[in-house]
Amino acid sequence: MRIYFGTYPSHGDDGEPEGIWQGTLNRNNGAIEGLVREVEISSPSFVTLDEQGSLYAVSEDEEGTLTQFSVTENGTLEFVGSASTQGRHPCHVIESSGVVVATNYSSGSVFAHSTPLSANQASQGEPTGELFQQFGTGPVADRQEGPHAHFAAQVPGTQYVWVADLGADTVFKYQVAPGPRGRSLKSLGSAVTLPAGSGPRHIAFGPGDLAYVAGELDPQIFVIKVDQATGNGALIGQVPAGTPVEGKPNYPSHIEVSEDGTRLFTAVRGTDTLSVHALDGQGGVELLGEVPVGGAWPRHFRALGAGEGELAGLELVVVANQNSATLDTLAVDLNKGSGRVVSSSPLEVAACVLPVK
Repeated sequence: MRIYFGTYPSHGDDGEPEGIWQGTLNRNNGAIEGLVREVEISSPSFVTLDEQGSLYAVSEDEEGTLTQFSVTENGTLEFVGSASTQGRHPCHVIESSGVVVATNYSSGSVFAHSTPLSANQASQGEPTGELFQQFGTGPVADRQEGPHAHFAAQVPGTQYVWVADLGADTVFKYQVAPGPRGRSLKSLGSAVTLPAGSGPRHIAFGPGDLAYVAGELDPQIFVIKVDQATGNGALIGQVPAGTPVEGKPNYPSHIEVSEDGTRLFTAVRGTDTLSVHALDGQGGVELLGEVPVGGAWPRHFRALGAGEGELAGLELVVVANQNSATLDTLAVDLNKGSGRVVSSSPLEVAACVLPVK
């Protein structure tokens, strides 16, 4: 399986320049093989693919940039176009029904642009796309002084897009719609408001019209019932994301539902673990176990299906450990919630995992 990796700048002056990297997952031993940098680009902390064979990257800089690449048959990346995200430090991007959506963390805004991007947009210096400013604050003074758009996801089976805002304790709702410069979004207010100080970071959707939101500031998993007709959500429960460890921070990052919809994975920074919860499809969430991720500060991961050979029957999860600058592959027993590290590779500075399925 081919995998792309987004990165941050190196921890040290002698490290590799940041860029988008490519490697291949060996399902027999979990190793990431043939790891090479495909393009050098500033701080591509998140990357995504569309169904037409394009890869999009956000550069998490003071002046954010969105860049589109075409993907060749052998996986190399060819520049298509770029645009300013009209905000600061974009940290997430998706493509949804012909619209690329980027979340500007520091400025608390959402940028939408129809596809494809133009190769000469950035040089023309004229704004393209459409910007949506979010609003709100929370009780955690040093993190919630204003809105911080962190993550966008299309609600399955609909044209709605949810955006988790860490600063406003809110999941905002948009709808794919015509805009002044092509396909864009329409802002529809709040989809669901979470408890004060929760700091919603990432969202995962599962069977039964359910969504699971990872709270970064209050380390909980919030269970949301989704109304597909209206795009709204209702909070129906919450459980701890993991087990606190005295003297260590406890910051959930990425959250993901297994392909069969029965397990929920949550990475927790500080304790540096991957929590494995069982889902009953009715809103019930039960902790099965916590797997050490092998490195430090797991920013992102992807569950990539079963291993082969000696790893047959185990779920392979590739983790981007930011502070240790490593890619670590876990082999997880989905029945027990246990697992182990089976491979580790250095990557300055690992931020995002994007498989090509």
